[in-house]
Amino acid sequence: MPAGAIVVADPPNADFPQPSAIEIYECVGRPTEYVLSYGIDIADGTLPLLEDAAVGPDTILSVIAEVDDVQDCLVKGPVFAQSIKIAHGGEGSSVLVVGGDTRIAMDRASKAKVYPEGTDSDAVQSVFGPYHLTPDVVPTDGHYSEETHALVQRETDFELVQRLARQNGFLFWITAGVDGVETGHFKPPVLAGEPAAQLAINQADSNTITELAIDWNVHTASATVAKQIDLSNGDTLDGSRTESTLVALGQTALAGVVTEPNSRLLAVPADDVGALMGHSDGLLLESTFFITARCETTTSVAKKILRAHTLVEIVGAGTRHSGLYYCAAVRHTITDTEHTMDLTLLRNGWN
Repeated sequence: MPAGAIVVADPPNADFPQPSAIEIYECVGRPTEYVLSYGIDIADGTLPLLEDAAVGPDTILSVIAEVDDVQDCLVKGPVFAQSIKIAHGGEGSSVLVVGGDTRIAMDRASKAKVYPEGTDSDAVQSVFGPYHLTPDVVPTDGHYSEETHALVQRETDFELVQRLARQNGFLFWITAGVDGVETGHFKPPVLAGEPAAQLAINQADSNTITELAIDWNVHTASATVAKQIDLSNGDTLDGSRTESTLVALGQTALAGVVTEPNSRLLAVPADDVGALMGHSDGLLLESTFFITARCETTTSVAKKILRAHTLVEIVGAGTRHSGLYYCAAVRHTITDTEHTMDLTLLRNGWN
């Protein structure tokens, strides 16, 4: 059984078979996925686990991990695949049970729907309802209407919310509590506040990582040009940005690092300045994190379960690269002896 973790079924199943290992990958911009590893053997002339509905299609499973008596739900959602290896005689056979968070369910059916009036955040709130997601939705500025341009959906609910997130400089992700309640987040990355953990290297003691890889690349957009004519009155709409509006995680943001602006021209339909600025923010969100760091730690060393969409502090990487980073991805590997976390961290400034 994995160390410090348990898989829970919804509805509860006291006889649910616990895996020998668990892998979970949470990453900005994509559904969180889990892989449960099982050894299987022949019984009564068959391989019973392969027929067990407990790990069959659409079974809702949650992975609960614990460190120092603090529990965290790493993922909750349906099983959607299995990968099976059968060895002659049964011994050494295995199955990987694959599932993902509720974004998997949101990505099943393409829909044709018109939202005649409102904002992108209004539409997102509407989409969240049938999936029983508690909304954590930041209001958006752009407004649509039948007199200008209605919001038209021609994709799955997941693809729609992802599209609206990109058009506003937002991210979309789902978290679940240990009580099973799920929250849908639709907002910019939170870059202010206290870090969830400190990752230290090159210290006399209390190091939590042994190796840190850092890459930076400033050949990316640092500004936008976004201008249009308001068709209702002929006024100029200007949604240009000279720099990203996100809080810089270092003393100098990308716009201050480059010697001259690296700008992009946006030619997108928008009915007001708010919508046009949203498109600018969306482009800069994808380009402004010009520093990427990668490292690995464990829960036994860090004393924390690290999650995507949180802040961490790097200590010991020199003056320029020490400081706060945004955790963009975590690969959790949980075996019977350890919970390892491979981290991908982003930063939009340096010192």
